[in-house]
Amino acid sequence: MRDATAEALARARDGGGPTLIEAVTVRTGAHAAVDDPSLYMDQEAVERERSKDCLARYEQELQDRDLLDEDTRQRYHDEARSITRTAMQEAEALEDPLPGAILGSVYAEPAATIESSGQAFQEERR
Repeated sequence: MRDATAEALARARDGGGPTLIEAVTVRTGAHAAVDDPSLYMDQEAVERERSKDCLARYEQELQDRDLLDEDTRQRYHDEARSITRTAMQEAEALEDPLPGAILGSVYAEPAATIESSGQAFQEERR
């Protein structure tokens, strides 16, 4: 992924325009906390994908080399959860965006149909 991104960035900086990077991945968890993924996901495929998880593999590599002990690993996990929880609380405390804001900063030069759709959306929400 790093190589593909670096190549795309270099191409863009050289005037080659944008690049679409297709990052194919398999979701290894449920859509929501209330559903049962075993009803719609092949559990063997899920386990195969989990075994390829780059973060878990890196963590295991550090542990195998005695560079990461359990206390430090747990401290990092707890810190990540805390940062995520704080970010979610901050996001939830924000005011709802204005109608039509979804179209802002998407197009450098929006087509007339996009602009009129955005205006119609804003007027409907008033």
